[in-house]
Amino acid sequence: MTLLPEARQFKAILEYTYGLGVADLLPWDELKFVRSRRSQRLKHVKKGGRIFATIKEDGTLALSMNCMEYLYKTGKLEQFKVVASDIASEFVSKGGNLFCRHVVSAGREIRPGMDVPVTDKKGNLIATGKAVLPYRYMTVMKRGLAVKVRDAEQDTE
Repeated sequence: MTLLPEARQFKAILEYTYGLGVADLLPWDELKFVRSRRSQRLKHVKKGGRIFATIKEDGTLALSMNCMEYLYKTGKLEQFKVVASDIASEFVSKGGNLFCRHVVSAGREIRPGMDVPVTDKKGNLIATGKAVLPYRYMTVMKRGLAVKVRDAEQDTE
């Protein structure tokens, strides 16, 4: 499979952030790449007319729930996922933020500012959002925001 330069750039950012092979299950033929009109940098990745991912100016990613589902299916995001308690799972799946007191576990590779998958205790993907704290503080602290949810399971309909 030969990828366009934009696709290679997107794949490189994904694999740099989450590890080699994480982009293998993406539907590459369905993705459309949008460049900024002013700067010509890669700005959005769309699938079916909807935003699949956003590449921010600093090179980091903002992933939609749809994109995170593909990445999560690879099984290579275990060290990046945050597990929410049963009490918080329903709230988070509707788009609410995840607070430290409701974090059951957090992957060892989580760094502040990166997009992470949020799952329930059963391992079902319920949301995606930006990590606010490093992994070791998410489970230790009893107050404060752990993940600022960007897109959730029940928001995508």
